[in-house]
Amino acid sequence: MQNKIRTYIRQAVSEVINEKSVSQDQQQAAGAALAAKRGDIPVSSLKGASKEMYKMSEKELEKFAKTKHKGLPVKKEALDLSHDEDELEMIKSDLYSIAKDAAELCKLVKNLQSPVDFPHWWQTKIIDAKHNVSAAAEYLEYEIGKQNPVGYTALPETKKKRKC
Repeated sequence: MQNKIRTYIRQAVSEVINEKSVSQDQQQAAGAALAAKRGDIPVSSLKGASKEMYKMSEKELEKFAKTKHKGLPVKKEALDLSHDEDELEMIKSDLYSIAKDAAELCKLVKNLQSPVDFPHWWQTKIIDAKHNVSAAAEYLEYEIGKQNPVGYTALPETKKKRKC
């Protein structure tokens, strides 16, 4: 069962984060973050997207950094939802961290024996996190659908709720 959870989380994370760079700038930022992670350059020299990408695993950074430049745009044209050039990379990094932390929490909670009396403040954090991530997904679906109404299909909804 634990392997099924890990597989599910890995699939969800890989859908959120592309396996390859989508622009030359992203590839270069991943290369800089990877160099810092390996100790080749100081972490303090990272700026912008590379600083945010430093939070990713070395394996993920390798996938981004090894993307060939041929055919990649210098910068990726994106939906005009952001206010900062590095915002999309920060969001991807944050989503990856959320998925990793959620998987770890599932693993820890799954191994507990009932009954467990979680503190109220802790339960509130889980409930708030679920609400915030759901609200962010609904907003993005709305914005994408509004900008691309022809042929747009919403993200597929799961028919049954998954548990840890």
